[in-house]
Amino acid sequence: MRARAGEPSALLGALVAAVLPTPDETSLARACLATGDAGRQAWAVCQERFGDLIRVFREDSRGLKRWAPLLQDALRRHEVVPPPALATVLRAAAFQEELRTREYQRIVREVLSRLQAAEVPVLVLKGPALAERVYPRPALRHSHDLELLVRQPHDLDRVVNLLVPLGARPMPPTWPAPADAVLLQHATGLPIGLCTRLFRTPHYHIPTEALWARRSAATLAGVPAQALAPDDTLLHILGHAASSPARASLQWVADAWFLLHRHPDLDWGRLVRTAREGRLGLTLAAMLPYLAGELGASIPGEVLTRVRRAGEAAPRIERDALLAGVRAPGDGGLRRLFRAASPRERLGLLFWLLGPSPEYLRQVYGPRLAALLPLLYAYRPIAYAARLLGRGRFRPLRRS
Repeated sequence: MRARAGEPSALLGALVAAVLPTPDETSLARACLATGDAGRQAWAVCQERFGDLIRVFREDSRGLKRWAPLLQDALRRHEVVPPPALATVLRAAAFQEELRTREYQRIVREVLSRLQAAEVPVLVLKGPALAERVYPRPALRHSHDLELLVRQPHDLDRVVNLLVPLGARPMPPTWPAPADAVLLQHATGLPIGLCTRLFRTPHYHIPTEALWARRSAATLAGVPAQALAPDDTLLHILGHAASSPARASLQWVADAWFLLHRHPDLDWGRLVRTAREGRLGLTLAAMLPYLAGELGASIPGEVLTRVRRAGEAAPRIERDALLAGVRAPGDGGLRRLFRAASPRERLGLLFWLLGPSPEYLRQVYGPRLAALLPLLYAYRPIAYAARLLGRGRFRPLRRS
């Protein structure tokens, strides 16, 4: 990407790379997603890079073990026989996922049927909307929650009351949740997220009514339902990955790849416009070239040119938002970014961390504290220094 004044291209490129999979992780994704001879070659490279994949699938805490059923399916398609011990692990993982999927679909059917009977309008996000509509088989996608976009904020309490008889109970969020969202836990332990906007982070915003205007009908777990349009689904996948530590599992890579494979007629023009309006231009510029260049996803060349130019012209707040996503706890992206940077680039990163745009600070701290912008700029370096000296014991200002 070409840098704007004061923003070195190498540093911006390093920031973009920090949200993407590593070469080792990319080799696993290729082995699972590539077809024909390319898939067999990718499997050979993956073995060389990872060595002991059994350890990855049994001990990895980042979520890469979710790829075991996909890998088993890919090796079967490639007519490749894995080592006996690995074959056993893959079979066990695939069998377990089949059982999980049956129970998951039962819960989805139960929840959607109840909401449909009460005529509460919701859009089903990710989870079943992807597993049943773009993957070859639902059990190839590990769906660990159910997320619903509620059309009207005043319907949130109504949805909660409808799900209480199913054993759903409010639970504290593991990720800072906005005031207009609710996290429930089904009696089985499955998290159910209710939201009134597509992204949890305030930096990305797409009007809910626009999403409803172009929604698509679906049948999920045997129940008629409503889901996002394919282009909105792709934008949700990429935006969520850019702003959440959940990207460490690489689930977004498979989700996006299968969606693009299933929808070659995607409305690319609308996708680029929506990304620009929702401040996701830099996110598209980071992730679409990766999907096309590293995984062979079918994305028109003119679209890649457009998103590159949009990324170059992205406002400063989009850089701040992407950096905030890299800083998200549990991913380690910020550490990787600093390790890969030169001393000069590290100074630039510190400048970006300590001096984000005023618009970013207004969104993070809310209108009350944002009125004290000069004090916030003075506060951030002191806060970072205190956290470093206190080894994390310092507590930042509470965000509104």
